[in-house]
This record gives sequence, structure tokens and C-alpha cells, in this order.
Amino acid sequence: MTSDQPDPAPRPRTGLPLEGLRILDITDPVNPTEVGFIDTTPYGGGGSWSNYPYFKSGMIIMTSMSEGLFVVKARPRNRLIS
Repeated sequence: MTSDQPDPAPRPRTGLPLEGLRILDITDPVNPTEVGFIDTTPYGGGGSWSNYPYFKSGMIIMTSMSEGLFVVKARPRNRLIS
């Protein structure tokens, strides 16, 4: 997950103890869209205990209940145009 460009869209982030970190685009607050996801324990059991998404660099610090500290950065997805 990398990018040096600031993210123009609102991106609330939430850490879920059994599901990891989810990043939502709330440009349309009535229809939020998940735009990012990472699970610290994809084999089950742990998940993201807490996260800190407030760095100006866009870095996000995550902690896992059993795997420790993760440092990640969201990057924009390439969108296909039909």
C-alpha cells in the first residue's frame, strides 16, 4: 500500500477485532464504499486490535492481538473504464 499523493476523498478507517482494518469512501455518506482492507490474521482469530490513521504521510499504524505492530499505507486503486 503506497502513494505519495494525498487522498482527496474522505476515508474513515476502522479496526475490527475479528476482521482487520477497513477503509471506506464516504464521498456519498448514504452509500459508503469499502476501498481498502487488510487483515492481520487471515487464518482467523485475531484481527486489528487498534489503529492510528492520522499521520500526514498517510501511514496507518495497526496493532494485532497476537501478531504485533503493522505499518501500512493506502494507495489508490486503478479503476477500469468501460
